Amino acid sequence: MECGYAHALLYDNLGDLLLSTRLDDRRLLEEVHGYFAGHGLQLYLDIAAFHDEDTDLFESFRDEEHRFYERAVSARRPESRQ
Repeated sequence: MECGYAHALLYDNLGDLLLSTRLDDRRLLEEVHGYFAGHGLQLYLDIAAFHDEDTDLFESFRDEEHRFYERAVSARRPESRQ
């Protein structure tokens, strides 16, 4: 990847993690771009890009984001409120 960036976390305009990906996955990035471009200015992405030398940081951040969302989803389930 040019400039050395290799991984990214993509967030929707509400701040929710949409997905994590390698930046060389051109097909995926084109599909995501097509989805958001098709919605005009109503939807947009925030992208956190990680340099290839920071793969460990990317993986750690991604794992923590997944744990955060798992906890948030669990808290919203009715059975978890008992």
